Amino acid sequence: MQRESEWDITRRELDKEAEKPPEMHDSWKKDAWYSVMFEAFLGTVGLILRFIRGIFSAI
Repeated sequence: MQRESEWDITRRELDKEAEKPPEMHDSWKKDAWYSVMFEAFLGTVGLILRFIRGIFSAI
């Protein structure tokens, strides 16, 4: 019973993916790339702020 419902969900997701235009199939890659770059940006800002705080605490 549960396997049937899981299969139905998977089949619906595949049907939705197939209905999308071809240029939309890989849109998740672009979203993932932006997410990774945003995390890298926040990490860099955090390191810079920690460095500045270290300079001022040494004075």
